[in-house]
Amino acid sequence: MKKILAITAVVVGVLSAVPAFAANYVDMSGVSSTALFAYAGGLFSDLWVLIAIAIGVPLAFYIIKKIIGLLPKR
Repeated sequence: MKKILAITAVVVGVLSAVPAFAANYVDMSGVSSTALFAYAGGLFSDLWVLIAIAIGVPLAFYIIKKIIGLLPKR
């Protein structure tokens, strides 16, 4: 239990410090949120096929394995 608490404290500390450090390295003043969301949406729609294949192929093998497991053994 103490390890989980310690790990959680470290993660929260790091995540709370990231925006303060990122502000020094990344300048987002000239970028509107609309343009940023449009870029992310375009990127996701371009990668949709690869994401579907990456999720679909292992899921298909899992389902086939479960269906074969339902069949009686000879």
